[in-house]
Amino acid sequence: ALAPEYCYVLRLGGLPACNAPRQRPGSSLWHNRGMFARITQATPLGDYWLELHFTDGSHGVVDLAERVVGRGGVLRPLEAPGFFRQVAVDSEAGTIVWPNSVDFCPDVLYSVATGKPLPIPALVR
Repeated sequence: ALAPEYCYVLRLGGLPACNAPRQRPGSSLWHNRGMFARITQATPLGDYWLELHFTDGSHGVVDLAERVVGRGGVLRPLEAPGFFRQVAVDSEAGTIVWPNSVDFCPDVLYSVATGKPLPIPALVR
């Protein structure tokens, strides 16, 4: 099994939903466990593009079209441009979230936005 601080439980539209512990983003707990920075700001840029800013000062742009459009289920509301623009930052989880509680793993978003590979956790035996 993977360590609980890594995102691994459910995949939503190609990005795993996060099962990370609810700790203050940017705290030493996050960084000591090898986790990426958390999201501090999200700005919709049009279509399904978001500009994301992170606790370590980095920022980048992600296109969520392939991960939202045509996926159905809980992601269907995000296909509507007006609903997609309602993205907000959950400061407790350090990730983006929509009014229907859909969120994406902040580690994966950081990797996509910055081009840095995801850390691979050691397996617990």
